[in-house]
Amino acid sequence: MLYVILFSFSFLCIFVNRLVLDKLSRRIILSFLMIWFISLSISTFNLYDLYPVSIETYTIMLINILGFVLGFVSVKIEKSKFINSGNDLLSGDIASLLNSRSFFVFFVCGIILVYSFLRNYFTEMTYSAFDRVESVELSILGSNKIVALFFMYLAAPLFYFANAILAYSLIFYRKFFISILLYLYIIIFALIGGGRTAFIVIFIALCLVLFLGSNYKIRKLIAPIAVLFLLVYVIMSYLTAIREGILDLDWYAFETGSDILNKHFVTYVTLPFRLFDYALNHDYLHKLGGYYWGLSSFDGINLYMSIFLRFFSIDLDQISLKTTAYLQDTWIAVGRDDVANYAYTNAIYHYLDFGVIGVFIIPFLFSRLVRLVIRELYIHKSIFALALLFYLYFVMVHSVFSWHLNKLYSLPYIVLMCLVVFKNRYRFI
Repeated sequence: MLYVILFSFSFLCIFVNRLVLDKLSRRIILSFLMIWFISLSISTFNLYDLYPVSIETYTIMLINILGFVLGFVSVKIEKSKFINSGNDLLSGDIASLLNSRSFFVFFVCGIILVYSFLRNYFTEMTYSAFDRVESVELSILGSNKIVALFFMYLAAPLFYFANAILAYSLIFYRKFFISILLYLYIIIFALIGGGRTAFIVIFIALCLVLFLGSNYKIRKLIAPIAVLFLLVYVIMSYLTAIREGILDLDWYAFETGSDILNKHFVTYVTLPFRLFDYALNHDYLHKLGGYYWGLSSFDGINLYMSIFLRFFSIDLDQISLKTTAYLQDTWIAVGRDDVANYAYTNAIYHYLDFGVIGVFIIPFLFSRLVRLVIRELYIHKSIFALALLFYLYFVMVHSVFSWHLNKLYSLPYIVLMCLVVFKNRYRFI
């Protein structure tokens, strides 16, 4: 199977290089391919006594990747629209945004609200026996309505928006005070739930912004990015130690946390394939009530419909309780010493919607949207297009683990940003 994976990777790389001519698009899709094929290749070795994965699962993963690639290359970008450097691309738009008083006030309010929620969260963690997820839910119930509504609907979109703006500001438009403001919001939000993934997001944002620049710009920024990576690694190591019950922030905590973190980096990229394989072997399609005809992959639609219908005393079944909640709460043995949950790759949600056809069609349509946003970024040079592109790129990168578009806030955020980005367009072609 390893040879099939390597051949597929080589073929798709050649295919992409022939059909994708602009630098930004090529770097985005090749980085996506690299992440997926490194994960699949490592998976074939069954490290840390992990259980083997069936050929059927690997085949479905390759179909999933093919959907992303073909959808991406199906959108054409005229050569006249290409850009040569990120320095000039958004200089006017980013300056206008970061010098805006409204932008400053909005982010200061965001920091105040998210910090208020963080205090409630720490209180729940300190004085209750609940885990992180339950503590977040209790914090929502215990916060005032403004703080609770902000956290549920705006906090996460603002987090991704801040990462994109901060990354561009750090690399191409250095404005120290605004960068500190953005980073402060990012750190506060990331501490809620103790999620380590939130600290990786800034590196994904930096990578995307670097894709805009020249090779010289990339080489020049290697040293500062390495320092930032080391800082985030230390923070993530301590967060890992805290999750293991070690509360003293000393060298022992760092050493223990880093050892566990290093193993997690290796196993996390291979566990999702075993979970998906388990789902196939145990007929999750019927066990979880499929087919869902799109509502599994885009669960936010169902969530908003259920909230709206409650005003009319109509109860609508929440798909997430049958799918995401089950995947989150069910721990599966994926190796001799390892159990895992939740991360079944993006393909599990598409599979629950339309079977193998969904595993191809939904990534195809999604990656078309990604390329359309790239085209709009070239044409209108909008910082909002960059922010939207970053979130979509994050969804692509995160697809190895799960599907991010079934979050409550994901679809409204994408729709709102699309309205801003495509406001001068009348058709999606």
